[in-house]
Amino acid sequence: IEKNKSHYFGTVVFVLDDIDSNSIIDGQQRITTSLLMITAIYHLVKRRPELSSRLTALDIKEKYLVNRNETNRIKLRTVTTDDMILQKIYDVDGDDSKLSQKEKQSNLYQAYAEFKKYFGGKDNLDRYITGLGSFEIITIALDARDDNPQRVFESINSTGRPLTDGDKIRNFALMLNNEERRKHVYKRYWLKIEQSLTDVNKDNITDFFRSYVISKRQAIIRLDAVYPEFKKLFEKH
Repeated sequence: IEKNKSHYFGTVVFVLDDIDSNSIIDGQQRITTSLLMITAIYHLVKRRPELSSRLTALDIKEKYLVNRNETNRIKLRTVTTDDMILQKIYDVDGDDSKLSQKEKQSNLYQAYAEFKKYFGGKDNLDRYITGLGSFEIITIALDARDDNPQRVFESINSTGRPLTDGDKIRNFALMLNNEERRKHVYKRYWLKIEQSLTDVNKDNITDFFRSYVISKRQAIIRLDAVYPEFKKLFEKH
């Protein structure tokens, strides 16, 4: 911002689901982090309007955070338990005491808290939001009818934390070929798995599926073979 330079944000890959909704398969963490930054600034400006010179708290909310045609609906919907935490961080209006200890342990809250702490000592906060316009982004849109989004997801070389087999199974389960099936799997199965097993310090989800595959195969399965073995089971049925 200070040097008035652009910054390469990276590639965002998404699947064209329908007119109103797209599934992001690469770049969701960067987009979510940007949204958390804006949310932190929104909460600060709402309490102290003098921190923003041009954008009001209402401007920030309506332009960047919420879909006007839906009631209190954050623009980004993550198809995991993160979605509930993201919505709650927005809803508590900066009052962190309304969040549970478990919610505060989440990566989403930790990022939000860092932004809130950092921007709490700054002024002219709207310049940081408009500064996001200096990001250069490459977007790749996949047509679900022509491309195999799951194959693309598996082949993406991330420079961040390597994907666990639990991550791959999550994406596989939530990328079924229509919205109705995805919602069914999420509400009936995946939501319960994440609520029970998510731990910031352990990969319980991969361990869970490893136990599941071992019980089905009646054979020892290596940790790095959990995802391919799970796919084989799925395809057999």
